[in-house]
Amino acid sequence: MMNSLENSTDPSNHLKPFTMALNGVIDAAVNGGILKYQEAFFSPAYLELNPSSSETILELKSSLQEQMKVLTKCLAVHIRFVSDEMRGLHDKLESFLAKMKTEMG
Repeated sequence: MMNSLENSTDPSNHLKPFTMALNGVIDAAVNGGILKYQEAFFSPAYLELNPSSSETILELKSSLQEQMKVLTKCLAVHIRFVSDEMRGLHDKLESFLAKMKTEMG
């Protein structure tokens, strides 16, 4: 999707679905987002009850950290094409992503 934006003669055709996808991942209020993974799998109690899952938990943490990097790159592309009317939403996404990164530690 990012390549479509960068290579399009009219990026606004692709911006709406890109914005919706970013919003759905970054502001995952309905499903609780990354916080739910942290609560469920990163707690000492879970690790104590499921010691054989420790490698899988490390993979999950690594994947979530990689997701943060991808989302950061996506927002860097998004800001280049976002209209003035959508700037508030973009700023909200930036703020939520910063909060997610802080919560991940």
